[in-house]
Amino acid sequence: MWVLLLIPMAFAQIEGRWLSEDKDGEVVVYKEGSKWFGRLVRIKLTPEADPKVVGTIIVKDMKQDGDEWSGGTVYDPKSDKTYKGKMWRDGDNLKLRGYIGISLLGRSSTWTPLKEGEVGIQGDALEEKLTP
Repeated sequence: MWVLLLIPMAFAQIEGRWLSEDKDGEVVVYKEGSKWFGRLVRIKLTPEADPKVVGTIIVKDMKQDGDEWSGGTVYDPKSDKTYKGKMWRDGDNLKLRGYIGISLLGRSSTWTPLKEGEVGIQGDALEEKLTP
């Protein structure tokens, strides 16, 4: 009986380190009060990369509603645009959707989890701020 009660709680967990869909950014997702945030903590250094985005909060003010977190915003550093956002777990992964107006008019991204001690960004990386 206890196992059945613990499975939904473990499944819904979003706090931790996540690797972006393109594997060029590492984000720490954390809870502050009743809201959830995601801070970009490391990026892969490429000619297109802007080192100033490291430390930027790219997921802001999400509130949990069942198995989904919504009501906040998602910032895309590549386009320098902020969208309404929502996120949810999809197996081990975290799905994010940024949109304008309604959720149908948007784009989803899949982040993969990084476990304790696992190296996220290979090669060159910038500042690592693992605490919010």
